[in-house]
Amino acid sequence: MPLLQKPTTPSAQNALANTPSDRAAVRAPLLPPEVPARRFATESRSTRLSRSRSTTRYDRLVQLGAMAVGLCGCILIWLLGSYFTLSWLASLGFDAAAAGLLPIHTVLHIGPAEARLTWTAVQLLWPSILGAWALPLAMTLIETGFDPARANGRHSRLVWGAILGLDAVTSALGLQAVLVRFVPDVLVSWALAVIIGLLLAVVPEKLARRLIVENL
Repeated sequence: MPLLQKPTTPSAQNALANTPSDRAAVRAPLLPPEVPARRFATESRSTRLSRSRSTTRYDRLVQLGAMAVGLCGCILIWLLGSYFTLSWLASLGFDAAAAGLLPIHTVLHIGPAEARLTWTAVQLLWPSILGAWALPLAMTLIETGFDPARANGRHSRLVWGAILGLDAVTSALGLQAVLVRFVPDVLVSWALAVIIGLLLAVVPEKLARRLIVENL
């Protein structure tokens, strides 16, 4: 043994054995093989993306379903206003308007049974029925197309105001004949008829357009 080399003591041997490299070498066979963190990150990212897609698809279906229900409500409101318009025209003696009301009376069982339509009567009266409902449909198209929010011309606004007023007034006239049976005060029935008639004329078109614009 060289003179300048000090003998290795047991404590020094233990210290050398306890170095980090030695401890890692001892533990290596006992540990499971390391899985790259990148694979975990990739799997978690793909899982989040698939979950986000499914959630987005579900939300979209719910949104479209809600829009469809809202549009059905707008159609029902439009049918109600058109019904009162045709009722008022029928009270003036327009046979086409009376024929347009017959399908609704038949479906809802309104009026005497002998006045309800059969399939043969529908085949015979369908031109008059379509002609009657073409009037409120044309009024709706004019109100929608010449709406001041869309049309900027002065004449378009004049036509829009005139048709909207006609729609509201005819709906109110037809509605008042029904309200007077339940509201004894004539002035109150007229006030309610005017307010409801205006709502029936304005709400369906504007609400349906907003629903379509916001959800499609």
